[in-house]
Amino acid sequence: MRVAVYKAWAVAGLAIAMNCQPVAALAQNSTGEWMKGNNSRIRLLAAHLDDAGQPGGLFAGVQIELEPGWKTYWRSPGDAGGVPPELDWSNSKNIAATQLLFPAPSRLVDPSGDSIGYKHSVILPVGVLPSAANKPVNLDLNIIFGVCKNICIPEEHDLKLTYDPALPPGADDAALLKRALDSVPVDASKDAKAPQISGMSIDKSNAKAYLVIEATFPLGSKGADLFLEGVNGIYVPQPEKLAGNDDGHAVFRVDLSKSDDLKSPSGKELRLTLISGAGASQTVRAIP
Repeated sequence: MRVAVYKAWAVAGLAIAMNCQPVAALAQNSTGEWMKGNNSRIRLLAAHLDDAGQPGGLFAGVQIELEPGWKTYWRSPGDAGGVPPELDWSNSKNIAATQLLFPAPSRLVDPSGDSIGYKHSVILPVGVLPSAANKPVNLDLNIIFGVCKNICIPEEHDLKLTYDPALPPGADDAALLKRALDSVPVDASKDAKAPQISGMSIDKSNAKAYLVIEATFPLGSKGADLFLEGVNGIYVPQPEKLAGNDDGHAVFRVDLSKSDDLKSPSGKELRLTLISGAGASQTVRAIP
């Protein structure tokens, strides 16, 4: 199974956009209604994917489509800030547990600063463990997420879908969910062909202290990037890429002076997400 469960991030101090209306209903067992928001639309999908490692094989998908020029955020929005998605499944029925996964994001460069997220469209896969495997699952999701261009507009939607395992899902829905799952970063320790962290060190040769991170990309480093998250709530600024080409290697560095939590960095744990055109991976490492 790809990556661990991540808690949704809280949204505070922002007005919620509530003018959301259905666009069109599709009478399929595995496809929910499109709901229209500000420069976006969103719906639920569901399908059984027996080869994906999820107990019971049931996955939901939160499909978001964005107007040109607009973006939404990864679970960690980056140094420029933003509104990561917050999902509440508590009104659902016949669900014992859910597991939210995130496809590999991109670095989005704007005048206000870099952020991490998605443009055009994204499907967030959610592993669903039914309480009773042979009975219908009533998916009832309340979601808050950011839709941003020059300004950020928080959206809130209530999405519903009843998935009956006795009925066949749409083949297109299963294919969409499978592609979304395939783009989720893998556990680097379980896949030798996935991008790997090859070294971490502290560089104090300049006026500032930097964390230098070296990475290898066995299948090629075209489009290589690195995103960092602090474990246990510590703030970690995003790295800059110092060197790298298509030979399978890249070097990044983090300005430690930008975080009070990293004034004494040794032993602090980081979640590192490596991205390239040939795949993506995640791992947790302690700063040496």
